[in-house]
Amino acid sequence: FTIKSGKGIEAMVMIKSRKTDISNIVTVVENVAEEMFEVSGDYDIVAVISGISVDELNRKIDKIRAIKGVTATNTAIKLHQGLI
Repeated sequence: FTIKSGKGIEAMVMIKSRKTDISNIVTVVENVAEEMFEVSGDYDIVAVISGISVDELNRKIDKIRAIKGVTATNTAIKLHQGLI
């Protein structure tokens, strides 16, 4: 596997939240993410983030984790686009 470069590195951050804080979470994540989706399952939100380095991604993930009401995150870095 290789990490795609060019536009930078992309990742999907899956976010668990307290339902009472969801609007605050959405407001902050909108300022960090390129895209955001409400999803079913163990997580409530998936945020697509990007950066020019892993350090930049980590800063964005740390910002998401620090939001009041975020109870857990799980991040997947995009390795390849399209079918293998």
